[in-house]
Amino acid sequence: MENYNLYVLLVIYNQNGSDSPACEVLRTRNDVGVLVVDNSTADYHNAEYCQQNGFAYLSMDGNKGLSKAYNRGIRYLKEHTRATHIVLLDDDTTLGDDYFSVLRQAIIENPDTRIFLPLVKDEVGYLSPCRINGYAVSRIQSPKELDRINVTGINSGMALALSIFDAYQYDETYFLDYIDHAFLRDMKRRGEPIRVIGTTLQQRFSGNDHSNYQATLTRYSLFKRDFRLFCSDTVKGKVYADAFLVIRRIRLFLSAHLRRKK
Repeated sequence: MENYNLYVLLVIYNQNGSDSPACEVLRTRNDVGVLVVDNSTADYHNAEYCQQNGFAYLSMDGNKGLSKAYNRGIRYLKEHTRATHIVLLDDDTTLGDDYFSVLRQAIIENPDTRIFLPLVKDEVGYLSPCRINGYAVSRIQSPKELDRINVTGINSGMALALSIFDAYQYDETYFLDYIDHAFLRDMKRRGEPIRVIGTTLQQRFSGNDHSNYQATLTRYSLFKRDFRLFCSDTVKGKVYADAFLVIRRIRLFLSAHLRRKK
């Protein structure tokens, strides 16, 4: 596919673009368009930052949730640009030097593929792509463990043909979590191929930080709602969600208790 036009859709939250590794890399490039969708709860002067760096900018006027930010950004790109493919990025993702060259080659060589997943690592190991079995998502040690049935992944770094959204939009009932896994589950049910590409991104994964117990509980309450939604399509899923969330809450409590004793 020689005729393609690549845009980045980056959702920023409660920081200025100058503090975002993703924004700072993108402002040095002139070969991709950039749209920043601002989900911040206060004014971090991102409109000015984007104007200075040639980025398109949309404000959500507060944190309306990730799915709504994606949908609004996608509508903007479809209506106001000539984008054919988009890259979803978190503001705390660090792009590898070869990301765009590897992605472009994959798009050209795989004209029938509309979903591309890079390798994403965090402080623990591979964060994405990952493996899903029913409702259980688990990390991999090697991409060789994946197949078309068990593959899933996170939003950040995912590249998508914009044509997917001619007849699809993100479920805005989701606020933050499992938007990516729900999307990829839907795409697999539709028979969309998913290709893992050989470029590595680095992600600061906030889910690894439980140092502030009150903040962890707030984050858990958001996760709980979205996870229940993800598992709500079957009775088995609802039972699994109940058991999983009880275990997760116990682990968070024990982790906080052990930290207090140190």
